[in-house]
Amino acid sequence: MPTVRITVADQTITAQLADNPTAQDLTDQLPLTLTFRDFNRVEKVAELPRPLTMDGVPAGDDPDISDIGYYAPSRSLVFYLRRRRLLERHRPHRPVH
Repeated sequence: MPTVRITVADQTITAQLADNPTAQDLTDQLPLTLTFRDFNRVEKVAELPRPLTMDGVPAGDDPDISDIGYYAPSRSLVFYLRRRRLLERHRPHRPVH
């Protein structure tokens, strides 16, 4: 599983991504500088420069708090802050540590 470093302001955290084509496609775009915006106080989202592959991953998932995901319709990297119901076309990765 790929591990990535995420820096926000002066804090750096590490996260493990899932072992799937979507996560690999994300790591192929690194390094990235993204601007995140709040979405309904449930998640933070940022548009990626290009879409990620959806090959070989399920059509939806049920992300947990602190998961990182991908929302295909808007090419968005997503940090989940609060619990949501099943979301179609979200690809969660591993929790942020």
